[in-house]
Amino acid sequence: MLWACLLFSDLPLRAVFDDDELATACAVVDGPRQRPQVVIANPAAQRCGIRAGHVLAAARALCAGLQARPRDRAGEQRLLLSLAAWAYRFSSQVSLSGPDALLVEVGASLQLFGGWAALQRRLRREIAAIGHAPLLAVAPLPAAARVLAAGHDGFFTDQREPMLTALGNVPIAGCGLAEAAVSLLYNVGARRLRDAFALPRPELARRIGPPALALLDRLRGIDQEILPLYQPPDRFEHRIEFDDRIEAWPPLLFPLRRLCGELALFLGARDGGVQRCALVLEHEDKPATRVAIELLTPQREARTLYELMRSRLERAALPAAVCGMALVATDLPEFRPRHQDLFEPQRAQGLEWPELAERLRAHLGDQAVRRLAAAADHRPERAWCFASGHAIAESSPRYGNAAPKARASVTQEAAKPESTSPLPLAGEAAGQEPKCLEGHGWPREAAPQARVRVAHEAAMPETHSGNETHGVAAAETPLHSGNATLTPTLSRQRERGQSASPLPLAGEAAPQAPRLRPLWLLQRALPLRGPSPRILAGPERIESGWWDGGDTRRDYYIVQTRDGQRAWAFLMAGTSDGWMLHGWFA
Repeated sequence: MLWACLLFSDLPLRAVFDDDELATACAVVDGPRQRPQVVIANPAAQRCGIRAGHVLAAARALCAGLQARPRDRAGEQRLLLSLAAWAYRFSSQVSLSGPDALLVEVGASLQLFGGWAALQRRLRREIAAIGHAPLLAVAPLPAAARVLAAGHDGFFTDQREPMLTALGNVPIAGCGLAEAAVSLLYNVGARRLRDAFALPRPELARRIGPPALALLDRLRGIDQEILPLYQPPDRFEHRIEFDDRIEAWPPLLFPLRRLCGELALFLGARDGGVQRCALVLEHEDKPATRVAIELLTPQREARTLYELMRSRLERAALPAAVCGMALVATDLPEFRPRHQDLFEPQRAQGLEWPELAERLRAHLGDQAVRRLAAAADHRPERAWCFASGHAIAESSPRYGNAAPKARASVTQEAAKPESTSPLPLAGEAAGQEPKCLEGHGWPREAAPQARVRVAHEAAMPETHSGNETHGVAAAETPLHSGNATLTPTLSRQRERGQSASPLPLAGEAAPQAPRLRPLWLLQRALPLRGPSPRILAGPERIESGWWDGGDTRRDYYIVQTRDGQRAWAFLMAGTSDGWMLHGWFA
């Protein structure tokens, strides 16, 4: 095995300061409230002479503009867990080492990523993109990698002997031993680890104790080390508690950005996205304010999530001062990036439709952005609706991105008639039971459903009169019990002026053709004036709405008007005239 150690020495600073703030002199303090001491200072503060261990008053005397904040150990642990989630994409064996380091087994990943040089470049590039610059070392033993990362950034070896040679040059004070053990070793003249390794084990154990000796044994591989491995949780729930009470939303943006970054790392480890989450604002004396965020499509980019949540937060009313903030995400579906054309032009400005819709909903409200969706109704004028938010996904048809159509389908009727038609239904062979709809995405027991019958086409001449049309409508096949999906037959012989048998022969399946729907559906049907149109296809019986008072019984045809336009028109069932225009074909 080969272990890489990523040592985040500036983790206390990153846990309490933003990237923009770290450009100025900053320091993290800890200790008694009356006498806090500097734990770590950033490079800008170090240039002013501030060092770890300085009292805060002395540090402010050296730099009047110093920003000092108390140490947040919980925030450091939360940030380290987020970094572990990020590292999980490179290896399934990730372990937290102390409060500021990660151990990642990379031996099994070297071939996948093209060797250590390529993997190291990718690690440093991706970790720099999220604002970190860890020290990095690789060794066959995890304890050795941890020690070498602190003093030999970029060190790599997959052999035991070079590792022991490098460890021998490490100072005693930098190997992780307790201060008491370091003092005892200094007293016997040991300054580097090779001096400690040369001492007899019994005398060394008697002087520094078993725990210190066990650490030295783990560095050399004499004692095996069992590491607890990181496992990504099934849900994301991170919380930040504030020292002061916040009464307006602008100060909440910094912790919100940090939470969004942690969520993005978590989603990257799972190779998933988030579609529903909640921002919980905690109050001291009142119930928490919950800001629900529902997205049209799964997202996982930190910047996108931050912009959307910020817009929601701006519109939220704070009933009281905020003492804590939490981000909870439980709906974590699979994330599918949008495929782009290889030669798609790069636009300097402009947003893709999903991103634009999300931003508009975040700024204007969920109900302000709507789109067309198919409704579960066979009547054409009621087969579509406006949908917003997640109602879009729930009411979208399962037939692709087709225009809203009247879905002609048949479900099981309440009572089975005693006699059935001897003629087979469209798309079925003689003597077979009708096919059910389960394979087409419709529930078997859905009710109420429209009963739709498709008439078999009769042989017609090229021009049709009202009586002939009535004859075709009367030739429909009655429906018996069972579930079936019926589609109209497009008569090609009719378009050529030929005649054909209106019924399939016994044992033969009726020819099928996809049901055509017009591109332009009129808001309400209009009378079709003039002479009777030429029938190109049909009829298709749609009988629906008996349960809601809007009973509809129509025979739909694809017709050609005297001006040569293709239209979708219908006659009321049982009639031979009174054509009604309901749509136009392109």
